[in-house]
Amino acid sequence: MTEDGTSYILDACAIIAVLNAEKGAEKVIGLLEKAEAGEIIVLMHRANLLDCTMTGGK
Repeated sequence: MTEDGTSYILDACAIIAVLNAEKGAEKVIGLLEKAEAGEIIVLMHRANLLDCTMTGGK
């Protein structure tokens, strides 16, 4: 858990933006880097993750 409990929920569009280098990708990457450092929590439902594998990067 982070000190202040900050958390974000990503949807498929956020990950697809990163995969396709679309507008907003930098913000998503920044959030993921902060999550990796333990500064925030990033969540994503597995249904959205499946959507990324089905439609992302095209």
